[in-house]
Amino acid sequence: MPVAAGVVYGYFTHPMGGNVVVVHHGLGFVSQYFHLHERTVALGDVVTRDTVIGIMGTTGSGARTVGKHVHLTVLAPFYAGHLQLDDVQYFEANDTVSSYVVDPEEFSLLGRHQALPFAGREDAALDERFRVDLRQARIEVDRLLHLFPTMPHTRFSDRFGALVTRVGPRVDLTLDRDVADLYQAVAGGVPAARGVDVDQVQRSLARIMALTPRFTAPLKGAGEPELTA
Repeated sequence: MPVAAGVVYGYFTHPMGGNVVVVHHGLGFVSQYFHLHERTVALGDVVTRDTVIGIMGTTGSGARTVGKHVHLTVLAPFYAGHLQLDDVQYFEANDTVSSYVVDPEEFSLLGRHQALPFAGREDAALDERFRVDLRQARIEVDRLLHLFPTMPHTRFSDRFGALVTRVGPRVDLTLDRDVADLYQAVAGGVPAARGVDVDQVQRSLARIMALTPRFTAPLKGAGEPELTA
């Protein structure tokens, strides 16, 4: 299952990663699942933590020495490098989707990584709260962008991935980049419109940059063999 609610943004076959599913959670958070025996979702599907997105497998050369498992990568927002992160799992990456990536972790039915708990009953409410926060953040960021007239504005038609737009729900692909651009503009002294309270802009950005999904382990449960059937 996905580590948080989202939209299936891609699936492909990779020589090393095998069968891969990509889920976009919003605000630049993207999770990728490698070595799947089978993908059970389609492009544009809306998924929750209860949605089975694939069956664990050994596809791809990267699984030959490890055996049946799921290799998870979580991409972080463009502005992750601006945050004071204590988690050493964050490191700079050359990636077209994100500036930073959370260190990949391996999961198997023999155990799970201690950094991620299993999903609980409260997670559906947390996911809905995150969706509401994202809508409010988009409105606030659009307002802030107009306070800096010299900054380039993202065209509305460019905000959503055409790949997903054709087949299902739209995914805002620029919110985290807009936040990063605003953060850099304020820090770099880009002139704001007359009467703008720059300190208030910084506080608004800080609230948005603090938003994050609650990530949970991508397995239904250790020792439950139906996931590998």
